[in-house]
Amino acid sequence: MAGFFQFGGRIGRLAYFGRIVAMTFVVVLAIGVAFYVALATGRGTTFDVRSLPPVVPVLVAAIMIPAAWAGLALMIRRLRDIGLPPLPVIGLFAAFVFFDHVALANLFRTMGWPTVGGGSLLGLAIQTAAGLALLLAPGDALSNPQEAGPAGFDGPAAPAPGPRPDRRHPRREFGLRGR
Repeated sequence: MAGFFQFGGRIGRLAYFGRIVAMTFVVVLAIGVAFYVALATGRGTTFDVRSLPPVVPVLVAAIMIPAAWAGLALMIRRLRDIGLPPLPVIGLFAAFVFFDHVALANLFRTMGWPTVGGGSLLGLAIQTAAGLALLLAPGDALSNPQEAGPAGFDGPAAPAPGPRPDRRHPRREFGLRGR
């Protein structure tokens, strides 16, 4: 469970996919339980958050805040594995999401185009492409120079072969041959 929330280290494609699927399952389950509680109390038909019982927003917030933290941690670890610096990439992504929700969504609404989740369809396409890039981009084996050796490579798999002895001349270093 600690692997979801720590920002250090790197994570491969398969581990990233598995953890994203698990986190998505937990979020969908929590939102489903919240909707069930809202419908069971009879207040879920108005779609007004203020009319819901207080336990529903608390339940959703109790799941969504750690899920957002875990998603950010997984993105940072995956970006580090790809070889990209996490801080500028996350900063650019956050700036784009802000621009999408503030400017592009209003522009699309003005033009009569549909919006998705408070953002534009263009923003959804770019966010989907970024998610697929995180999922499908191969990791960089030498992205961290501290993990590499002095020459920039991992240690050799086998020792380098030494000079091959010349078989035409006898060896004299042991004193037994060539007398």
